[in-house]
Amino acid sequence: MDLFDLLDRPPLAADAPAPRAVVGGRRVLITGAGGSIGARLTRTLLAEGETAGLLLVDHAEHDLAALRDDVEQLGPSATVRLALVDVRDAAAMRALLLRHRPELVVHTAAFKHVPLLESQVPAAVANNALATVDLLDACATTGVRRCVVVSTDKAVEPVSVLGATKRMAELAVLAAPLRPTSCGAVRLANVWGSRGSVVPRFARSIAAGRPLALTDPEATRMFVAPEEAVRVLLATLALGRPGEILAVDPGPPLRLGDLAHAMLAEAGHPAVAGQTIVLGGLRPGERLRERMLATDERGEPVGVGGLLRVDGPGPDGAAVRRSIDELRRAVAMDDAAGALDALRRALPGFAPGTASREAVAEQGSAEEPA
Repeated sequence: MDLFDLLDRPPLAADAPAPRAVVGGRRVLITGAGGSIGARLTRTLLAEGETAGLLLVDHAEHDLAALRDDVEQLGPSATVRLALVDVRDAAAMRALLLRHRPELVVHTAAFKHVPLLESQVPAAVANNALATVDLLDACATTGVRRCVVVSTDKAVEPVSVLGATKRMAELAVLAAPLRPTSCGAVRLANVWGSRGSVVPRFARSIAAGRPLALTDPEATRMFVAPEEAVRVLLATLALGRPGEILAVDPGPPLRLGDLAHAMLAEAGHPAVAGQTIVLGGLRPGERLRERMLATDERGEPVGVGGLLRVDGPGPDGAAVRRSIDELRRAVAMDDAAGALDALRRALPGFAPGTASREAVAEQGSAEEPA
């Protein structure tokens, strides 16, 4: 099923600069290159970017191997290198930047599974927040001209560990020095068909003849097509200002109940409660509705269709650095409770969910002396 069969809106960023105009003749590094967004961006740059060099970084061996196969089939003219590196390894990432001297960096690497991360707090903080901070620092000292961090609608007034850690990454961008590297972030909605998201889960259930596990028929989500995400990233690289966040305006949200019925209808199955659709309730960390802007933010068009400049209160840079230091100490000690406390202090309004509190309680119980 195509996203545009369900959404009545024009494609986002259809007027974004062409790939060659943004990256042509430049060295580009993509983190999370084997993931849904990173791989799509990689294929686009190989086909249309005419880069001076492409460095593809991922920690997942299988994903990087699959990406290598894509690279070989496309037969790129640019120099392409693959690096099996964990973005949490700050020393290894800095060494890559020093060795290859990319001019543009697109940071897509992140943990993204909302329910899972509720019980994996130190890992989520290390991967989504601290790795971003370290990468921004490394970019600033190795000659990177522009670094764009991919964020998410879940960072808006977060209620989940995923959202909170991605909001910390946004704050790091906002608090970064304006020079020598131009740092920016862009909030994407759910990427249609990305791994782990609702669309492939529904598709797998239909193919296996299982009922669709629907959390709540009234839950809504905002979606962007993969090709839209790539165009938005290119526009953010080209048009974004230092130390700012851009956000997509994906139009009206889509009810998950409507999505389930549409996918069943396309497959020729009538939607019968209890037989083809099973309601399970919202999962840990999920909320009924997502938004692209916080209550104290407003969006200003940037001149590319569907892309907004987020205008809101700026963070206290010293406070952000203190919060990052607190998070770093907690992660170093694998202290889930300390990491949650630091997130709560850094993000007014963030309240850890039940799954996170239970994980903290289990960790405390396991550490009690016999």
